[in-house]
Amino acid sequence: MPEAHVGMDAQGVVTEWDQGAEMLFGYTRDQALARTVAELIVPSELRRVHTRGLRRVAGGGPSVLAGKRVEVPALDAYGRQLLVELTISEVDDPPTRFLGTIGVVGAHGATDRPVSADR
Repeated sequence: MPEAHVGMDAQGVVTEWDQGAEMLFGYTRDQALARTVAELIVPSELRRVHTRGLRRVAGGGPSVLAGKRVEVPALDAYGRQLLVELTISEVDDPPTRFLGTIGVVGAHGATDRPVSADR
């Protein structure tokens, strides 16, 4: 499975969605652009945590995930849950603020612990 690259702005709206993201998540680029990452791929039990983290960073606070590789659950277009490795980079390429590199979890190295809904 190829890596997916997903860009979003400071409000979590998708600004970039490559072919890898199309293959991994089942949404076309046209279907994903201008929708939020939360509504597309973040499981409902983690949406509040996701939104709270975006607000913190948009307000000048630190990003908990930027620069780290973590395992997190994600949803595809069919409602199936996947365990993915996610690395978030902060970028300054308006409108993109964050770029996520995402791949299905495999046996290629240790990652940080999964993000819990308690963060």
